[in-house]
Amino acid sequence: MITELRKTIAKNFCRSVLWIDDEIVPDAETEQQRQKYVDFFVKRADEFSKKGILCHLKGFSASISGADADGQDAYGEDSDNGVSECVELSKRADVLILDWHLGIPDNPKFAKEILDPLIEEKAARFIIILSQDSDLEKNFRKDYGHVFSKKGDWYSNSNGQFVRLLQKALFEEDGSARSLVEDIYDKLAETYPDYLHWTALEIAGKMKECAPVWLAALPKGTDLGILAEKIHNKEEYVGNTVVENLLEDLKEAIDFPLIGSMQQEKLTPESWLRFEEFKRKIETDVKALTDKKKSDSVEAIGIMIPRSNDHPPCPDKDLKKKCKKLEEALTEPGDLPAILEFLNGLYLFEEFCEIKSSASKNYTKIQRGTIIAYNSDKDSNEILVCISQSCDCVRETHLLFVKGKKSNASDAGKPGETFLRFKNKLYIFASGAENMLSLALEEGSRLPKDTNFQGIVRESILNRLISRYWNHATRVGVNQPLLLRRLRNEKP
Repeated sequence: MITELRKTIAKNFCRSVLWIDDEIVPDAETEQQRQKYVDFFVKRADEFSKKGILCHLKGFSASISGADADGQDAYGEDSDNGVSECVELSKRADVLILDWHLGIPDNPKFAKEILDPLIEEKAARFIIILSQDSDLEKNFRKDYGHVFSKKGDWYSNSNGQFVRLLQKALFEEDGSARSLVEDIYDKLAETYPDYLHWTALEIAGKMKECAPVWLAALPKGTDLGILAEKIHNKEEYVGNTVVENLLEDLKEAIDFPLIGSMQQEKLTPESWLRFEEFKRKIETDVKALTDKKKSDSVEAIGIMIPRSNDHPPCPDKDLKKKCKKLEEALTEPGDLPAILEFLNGLYLFEEFCEIKSSASKNYTKIQRGTIIAYNSDKDSNEILVCISQSCDCVRETHLLFVKGKKSNASDAGKPGETFLRFKNKLYIFASGAENMLSLALEEGSRLPKDTNFQGIVRESILNRLISRYWNHATRVGVNQPLLLRRLRNEKP
């Protein structure tokens, strides 16, 4: 059931193919070239279309890139226009099909110029390289062996790109494009096994569907209002407000109950693809712990496995407490890989719930929830979280931060203390005045002096942190005479 759901999600996510080849010439001079275009390129593009995928055929030649037949630049400053255009188009496609010897016989110069910026970019992308070269794999390894590793038929790298090498002759067979699409779906399922990834892929597909409805629902004639507000208020918050409100509207436009990956019937242990394998590993580790008579650890792990196949595990109210006991009991972690995998998964999910997964690479200024750290080793066990309101963050002075100190998982929280997991470490925020700082941005910098950007706390978690901090830090304690309090009927 879950496998079929993921295949459906993959189909909705992979919707566009860009095919770049020097033989894509619809208006070729010779009949043979025109016939090749129709019989090979158009037919394969039709196969993609029947799968619901748009396929754009992009012609390429040495002349449009501004190079001569030897691949040497011949037209000065405009020499890379063709390559730049192909790179920009490739970034917008879910799947790229690329001719290895592009524009120049037996020379991958232009193909590599298109590939290099794509490989440097951190983004999920599928790249199919076609060639008549019998030594294609050897030559690809020579140029990119240090970047990609191979598993099965696919090469992959740490930035999320997947490359498949295919002989052009094999791709000319009828049905080869349809087969390639199924291969890509299978590779998606293998590469992104987690619920988080599939929910993100499904939401990305839903965003493509709901964007026209979302745009049509927005009010028209707001320009004068925005300009009037900008004239009235010189601060920068006007633009931020517009963007924040649009993102909030987009969130409402997506029907969350229809996100299949997170429906209740998909979240049972039996529907998890690795459940049986993980259950066996956990049972082995529980037996090892039982043999060592670590009852607390056995009790904590017991919540992960059913008492029988008919009864799935029940939620445990003391989960975190038991996990701390379990972590204390792991004196020989190397012997208990499944339990460590369980703990790691728990901590990763904990951090995901508290910290935004992908802070913008175009981050330019401190905002509410920004996490920073000092550059010095002296304060390496501390992080600072900005708690100033968004409208105050447009200024460069008196930004408020609360300080968190690195903690052990076994530490018991005191009244007013809040925990936050960040970069696989636990930090504790106490409510004392010494844990609040007022900082100014360094002149000419986007950050306070001697600090660096680390991440952003999720809004709901930030509100919790601020609420708990102020609740305990601002408690009014006045030493009034006991008799006076009693006369006023004030409870101590």
